[in-house]
Amino acid sequence: MRVSDAARYTLVTRNVAMNQKQMLQAARQASSGRRVGLPSDDPVAAAHAARLRANLDQTVAFRASINILRTDLQLAESNLASATDILGRVRQIALAAANGSASAEDRAAMAREVEQLRDQLLQTANAQGSNGFLFAGSQPGVQPYDAAGVYGSDSKDRQVEIAQGVVASVTMPGASVFTVTGGRDVFADIAAFKDALDTNDATAISSSLGSLEAGTKQVLRARTAAGTKIARLDSADAVHAETESSITIQHSKLTEADPAASYSRLAVVQQSLDAALAVARMTLSTLRNPLG
Repeated sequence: MRVSDAARYTLVTRNVAMNQKQMLQAARQASSGRRVGLPSDDPVAAAHAARLRANLDQTVAFRASINILRTDLQLAESNLASATDILGRVRQIALAAANGSASAEDRAAMAREVEQLRDQLLQTANAQGSNGFLFAGSQPGVQPYDAAGVYGSDSKDRQVEIAQGVVASVTMPGASVFTVTGGRDVFADIAAFKDALDTNDATAISSSLGSLEAGTKQVLRARTAAGTKIARLDSADAVHAETESSITIQHSKLTEADPAASYSRLAVVQQSLDAALAVARMTLSTLRNPLG
């Protein structure tokens, strides 16, 4: 092959290959709707999109974790509301029992109801959620209270990262709700009140009123604290939701192709390829022997 023929052959085949590559890229974009489907489509945009994708995945993971944590805290708050109601009923019974007109038989009947209420409260304190026991502190696999109302887990509040570098308390340890050091042990207070009813001890019954009221307020404060923790998770989730939306929009603008522009480009590239093939056919037909 003469040098001029070889040069012409190389030129037309290279031109056809380039147009075929552009045609494949344009066809892929038009069919997939993505401007950047492969790193080779736009290396800079692809790298940026990868970083956005990683940030989006992390944000989605945080939101999923927060959703589970919030559900358990909401369940804990609901159980604390039930516990407050139970303790409120126990205190109502104490007020009735402290009335001088209550007989020994009346107080014995009250004792049976108080025992049932204590069992209900124990079930509430041992309630479980998605991550295990709600009131077990940092050891959700450990049942908080035994049948005697003795706390068997730790007093630590589990800490969880809810955003990059942001940690939140996400549990309500029973030791800070039902059996508070320096506060009230509501199970012991109810047991003492029941014993006073069983023995028809009017003095002990009257003295139980203060401890039962203090225990009720203690659980109510814990319920308020749970609500505060839920609100913090809500705030974190709202920030993540906004971030997720922003990243999704950025990623879409960076990687997705405009349908009209994609099909317009496809038509233009198709025309260029057809022209290149026509030139190639015409050029190759004039060569003496393009293969050698």
